[in-house]
Amino acid sequence: MGGFGTYEVGWAIGFVGIGLSKELAINSGIVVHIIGIVYYVLLGFYGYQYLCKNNTSIKESIRSI
Repeated sequence: MGGFGTYEVGWAIGFVGIGLSKELAINSGIVVHIIGIVYYVLLGFYGYQYLCKNNTSIKESIRSI
């Protein structure tokens, strides 16, 4: 997965800098990353369902952007 690791390092450095334990900072960064991935997958799924419901071709919709 792209960006997995660099995001967590920045997250962990920031939270360790304000006094959080290293383990908790790393684990919370991973959890937040996973929550973001799930959010974007669900958003993409709902968008795809919307396009299919309206009988709109995905290619036509992308071309209109």
